[in-house]
Amino acid sequence: MVKNSPSSSRSPATSAELATAEVRARLERLAEEHAALRSVAELVARQSPLPTVFQAVADVAARLHGAQAVLSQGDGGGPGSVTLASAGEPPEGDAFQARVPIVVADERWGTLRLTWPVADGPISEDRPKAFTDLVAAAIANADHREGLSRSRARVIAAGDEARRRLQRDVHDGAQQRLVHTIVTVKLARDRAAAGLAVDALLTEALTHAEAANRQLRDIVRGILPPSLTRAGLTAGIESLVSDTTIPIDLDLTIPRLPVAVETTGYFTVAEALTNAVKHARAEHVRITATATDDELTLVIDDDGIGGADPANGTGLTGLSDRVEAHGGTITVTSPAGDGTRVVVRLPLACPVVDTR
Repeated sequence: MVKNSPSSSRSPATSAELATAEVRARLERLAEEHAALRSVAELVARQSPLPTVFQAVADVAARLHGAQAVLSQGDGGGPGSVTLASAGEPPEGDAFQARVPIVVADERWGTLRLTWPVADGPISEDRPKAFTDLVAAAIANADHREGLSRSRARVIAAGDEARRRLQRDVHDGAQQRLVHTIVTVKLARDRAAAGLAVDALLTEALTHAEAANRQLRDIVRGILPPSLTRAGLTAGIESLVSDTTIPIDLDLTIPRLPVAVETTGYFTVAEALTNAVKHARAEHVRITATATDDELTLVIDDDGIGGADPANGTGLTGLSDRVEAHGGTITVTSPAGDGTRVVVRLPLACPVVDTR
């Protein structure tokens, strides 16, 4: 009988043990990486401050890869870059380096730079990319929250200004006319009691009363036109464009909608039309409105000068605020010299923004 030598009998077992240990170590590293990824994801989900997220990513990247990790805005280590967080020590001797981009809204926002000893071998950039994706999500969320805060502040300021303007218009216009009417009628009463002619005073009082009535009607129309309340958005838009001095084509195929949607749609068209006439110097406008079971779509096309940009204060900022405050979206296409197209989509289930 031939017996296996001690070395031959131990080799298979040793190979299996090594393979098992390698698999176990790999699984442990994977579990550690997933736990770290989950901890950072929880920070992002809780809307933790960005510096906290940045430092957490640097810490876990340095620990998982045995590297120095530096998170920067800009090209990490390049000119103009700003270090936001770092962890770990730079290795001594020869080292590998990887620069993993942080991409926000399809643009490179920053970099996670890893530096580790050559002896540890190369690493795949796919592994740290999961963490840079979380950084990008945290930045995008923070930008969105900041934008909503600014938008809300502008909506509140616009509401306050509208109330002040309403008070001023009533006080300086219709109220003064009515006061004048009352004084004139009292004078007429006194003259009539004395047996004097009052025709001129009554005519003057009637003139002021009629003027006050016109001014109040104009103010009410500016708040909310009666046609919108009675007959819906189609009638409201038709009433709106009836006083416009330039040609306007209407293609309105919409039923009655929730009051909040009709109101938002009306003022959206009003502001877009004002922008077209006042800023774009348009000579022709086309307004299209359609509705599905879930959404109202408004399209305002003009043949003006184009080049509309909310950053330039053309009135589009206020329009965007109004639309976004009701959960809608707005898209502006405005090549210079080739007119402007504004597309607004409003969900029929509109949230209400408290501007008190």
